[in-house]
Formats: sequence, structure tokens, C-alpha cells
Amino acid sequence: MYVIEVIPMRRGMSRAALTYFSKHPYERGTLLDIPLRKQSAQGIVISSQEVSLAKAALRGASFLLRKLPPQKHAHKLPDPLLRTADELAEYYASQPGAVLFALLPNEIKNGKIPINPESVTVRQGDMYVHRILQAPRDARLLAYKSMVRTSFAENKSIVIVTPTREDGEFLFPILSEGIPGRAYLLHSGIGARRLALAYQKFATNARPVLIVATPQHACIARDDVGTVVLEHARSSAYRARSRPYLDFRHALAVHARHTGRVLVSADLLPQSEDEFLLRKGLAVPFDEHPKRLSLPGKLKTIPIKDRTDGKVFSLFSDVLLDTILKTRRERGRTFLLCARRGLSPVVTCVDCGHILRCPRSGSPLALHRVMRDGVEERWLVSSVSGYRRRADDLCPNCGSWRLRERGIGIQQVYDEMVRQLGDDDIFLFDYQTASTHRKAVAIRDAFYAKKKTVLLGTLLALPYLHDPVETSAIVSMDALRAIPSWRGQEEAFGILLALREKTLGYVFAQIRTADDELLGHARDGSTAAYYTDELAAREQFNYPPYSVFVHLTWRSNPEDTLTREIKERLDPFGLLVYNPPAATETAPAAGGSHIMYGLIRVPSAPTSAGGRSGWPQDALVDALRLLPPSVRIIINPDRIV
Repeated sequence: MYVIEVIPMRRGMSRAALTYFSKHPYERGTLLDIPLRKQSAQGIVISSQEVSLAKAALRGASFLLRKLPPQKHAHKLPDPLLRTADELAEYYASQPGAVLFALLPNEIKNGKIPINPESVTVRQGDMYVHRILQAPRDARLLAYKSMVRTSFAENKSIVIVTPTREDGEFLFPILSEGIPGRAYLLHSGIGARRLALAYQKFATNARPVLIVATPQHACIARDDVGTVVLEHARSSAYRARSRPYLDFRHALAVHARHTGRVLVSADLLPQSEDEFLLRKGLAVPFDEHPKRLSLPGKLKTIPIKDRTDGKVFSLFSDVLLDTILKTRRERGRTFLLCARRGLSPVVTCVDCGHILRCPRSGSPLALHRVMRDGVEERWLVSSVSGYRRRADDLCPNCGSWRLRERGIGIQQVYDEMVRQLGDDDIFLFDYQTASTHRKAVAIRDAFYAKKKTVLLGTLLALPYLHDPVETSAIVSMDALRAIPSWRGQEEAFGILLALREKTLGYVFAQIRTADDELLGHARDGSTAAYYTDELAAREQFNYPPYSVFVHLTWRSNPEDTLTREIKERLDPFGLLVYNPPAATETAPAAGGSHIMYGLIRVPSAPTSAGGRSGWPQDALVDALRLLPPSVRIIINPDRIV
């Protein structure tokens, strides 16, 4: 008889391990079906020992051990993956079981796809190297084809990771051309049956293969993989949206180090952290690292000022509207980018000035139009917490009926565009019209199927625009730069470069403020000068990569027990506790609670292996693990307010 310690592989499990007894021993890393409360779940074995060696501990236990059921399929995870999970658990102040739950695809966690024995023994490759590839898309595609040929010549496989399903479906037919039977596309959208067949085929293929996969499918691969490429490495889609909030770029870098693989971070504009690694000699350029990018589109700013001639304010300047009309006359296509969703990002009261805010997060409520069975409904929605309610008729503060919209959302821009040009060949691409991948592809295909079309979209549309357009524009550059993120400058600069890459003619940016250095760098394509300014600003304000943010979120009153507990545990580490903006103006939620934030800055610098020289700190990690599960902990989030 054996005592088996198992980590439950289930979201939200905070315990380190559960103990069972079994007739059979199991190796560390074996996937088992375990009884958990009244249900069955997947678990990972972390230790196995004979009962005779654990008699003292068993006699002193205050609980009875449960028996493991017979196992139909007991597959073992690769050792490098287990070491990766252990390291990531320390970095993200989590447990290895929660990390593996996030790293593995659902099809493997629920047993629909077995782990092939051929993919278990991962041999140690060459020394880990981190390369940075900065280039436009077409140049990156040529580099990927060259990498595939080189890898095959060295008898090694290659994995190209894409942040989204759409990116993978675009790359796969291009890169798989000429290598039939040796290229595989892995993402959850193709279905469990096709996924299982792909896993079986690439595991048993005797020759090196190309694997194009989304992040969760990138860690379970063949033993001969020599190179891992992160396409669109700056994309925020690499950040997991659930606990433990892994950054898959970091996770794949750690995994590449444990397997001795070459990691290539590729994008038109890599993260500033990657540029920092290059300048410190901790990463190497894939090719000649450019100081300036040559892109087809030309950036032109259009100053927007309040009208003094008595004319009604228009969302589109005369220059932009004339250019759109000219593009349509010449049978060209136009893309308009709007940074805000809905009708308006803010609703205020004219009489008392009250701003309608989310009772959970304190963020302003945006006004959205929703069509249900042909009937228009208006809702107030918070993009931070997901809170939503029907639009108010009266001000909740003073009772006035004079509520007004402030700011411009994409639905309002669409209404104005239809009024100016008519509704023929004008397409709206936002979270409502493109709520699924299939709907998004249908809108994109309809836009490209005709000439003289106009596509109005949020940032959601950018990954779907693979073919160039003749004209593009940012409806409000001020709204784009008002996104509350410490990465705001980097995001705005990356979007401007992406639009220049996707545009054959002019990229217009309507702006109320004066031109600054960021717009100048985007106009010239001066990435080296931009990185110098950005890194200097981050060093001045102690932002990553010069520190690590440990960000906490919880629901609490300022003086309740949870807040006191958090302060007692984390005050020695320099915890800063603060409320969301204007939280004092927010109506309290049920029970009188509201959102609170905590921030700890850990001074450190990145290392070549994707880690941080000052993080993790054992004492701080232990303190974070003792906090209740209701406290959300994110390492280096994009937003801290």
C-alpha cells in the first residue's frame, strides 16, 4: 500500500497537495483521476511512498485518507514541464497545480486527448538563447520560412506560437506550403477530434515537423523541438485572464530554458522589456536590429479644434471626410479605428456634475446600445468589472433628468458615418457585432469582398486585417492615449506603427492636443529613439523592467478585517493601499463593500531566462500565499488602477 500526494489541477485550488492511498505507486508528474469532494478531478502526483514509511504522520492525522480509484489512463507529464511549473508557481505566488491547470489545454486536462509517450521524454537541447526579431510582417514570414528550413536541416522541429486563433490560421497555410504531412495547427477551435488526431500524428511522425499553436498547446510538443517562436510577442493576448494570471511569454521563456531551446520573440514593435534585454546583452538580435522602420503608410495628424464659426461640431474633419470620399471614388478601402466601445464612455448629470460609476469598481459606466429582436435597448456597462444595468432615466445623485453623454464611442461614430455616407458598404466591427471568431471573420471577409468599403472597428479588428487598405484613420488619438495603463505609450506607438504597416496611403490621426515626440517617432518609424525615451521614463518612475509590480485587488471596507490582515502581512514589504479613482463618489455595493487595490514594487531587473534578479522573494511569496483566495494577485499587470 502506498501514500500518494496529489496536486488538484483545478482553478482556484489554494492547497498545496491532497493525500490519498493506493495499491500502486505512481511517478511524480503522473496525471490521475482523483475524488475531490463529491466530484472527480484531474490531479498530478508529486510524491509516492510506502505506508510503512509514513506511519507516524498517518497516526497523527486528523482525517481519513481516501482511496484512489482504478486508473484507466495514467499519463506522465514531461519533467521539464514540471520544473517549469515549480518555478512559475514561485514567480506568480501560486501552486504548481494551478500553474499546470493554466499551462495545459482543456482537452488534455479533461482526458479527451492523451499525452503520447513519444512526447514525454524531452531531451535537453543546446544552450538556451533568447533572440529578438523586430521586422514588418512580410519580413517576419520570410524569417520563419528560413527558420523552418534550417530546423529541418538540423533534424529539429520548430514551434511557432501565436497569441490568438486568428493569427495561427493566417500563418499556417503560408508556412506549411511545400511541407505536406509535416505541419500541424493546434488550437482549441478546431475541435477535440481533430486535435487528438494532430497530436497523434505529430508525435509519431519520424521526421522533424512544424507546429503552429496557441500558447496552451505549446508546452506539450515533441522531444526534438529546437526553436520556439513567439509571434506578435507584444500582444496582450499572451496574458491569461484567470488565476494565476500567467504571462505565457514568460512561461514559455522559462520552459525554453528548462529544455535548452532557442526562444525568438518577434513583432513589429517588441516589448520595451525585450529591448532592455538587448541593450544589456542578455538577448541577441535575430538579424540586424533596425533603428528605424520603413513602412508603406504615411502618418498625418489632423488638429481638431472647437468651432468658432457657428457650425455644428462634426466627428470627422473636412480633411478626413474628403479623403474617405476620394478613396471610395477610387474604389479603395478605408479602415477607421475607434478606441472606445458603445455610444459614450461617460455619462454625467448636467445639473450636479455627478458621473455615473460602477458600484463595484468605481470606474465610469459607459453607455451601450444593444439590439434585441429589432428593439433598441440602452445599457450602462463597466469594462473593468463587467457590471451592467439598464440606462438610468434620472440622476441617482440629484434626481435630475438631464443626463448627458460625454466622449465618443464607436456606435456614435458609426451613426455619424452612416449619416454622412449612407449605410451601403459600411461595416461595424466591435465586441457586439464580432462577438465570436466566426462573426469576426464574416465581417472581415465582407469588407474585403467589395471595393469602396469602410470598416469601423475597435482594437479587436486589428488582428483580422491581413490585407492592406488604401486609407486608415484614428478617430480620436486623445481617446486612444487616455487608456489607463502604464504601458499606454507603448500601446499607442505600436498601434500607430501597425496602422502604417497595414495602409498603402495615409494614416490620419485626429487629435486635440499638440504633436509630441511619440507622434514624431511614429511618423518617422524611429523605434530606437522611442525605446530610449520609454526606458528612461520607466527608470525614472521605477516601472518594469526596473521593478516588478505585485498588484492585489480585493473587495473590502477600509477598516474591515480583510484589509487589516493584508496590511499586517504585507506592510513590511512596502505595501501601498489605495482606492480606485473617485471611489468615494461611488454608491456602495451590497454589504457596503467596494474595490480596493494594493501595490508592492520589488526593485529588480530582467535576466536572460525570463526571470527577475530581485523576484521572487521567498518571504513575500509565502506571505502572498497565506492570503485568502478572494484576494486577486497579479504579477506585472498592464493596469494598476
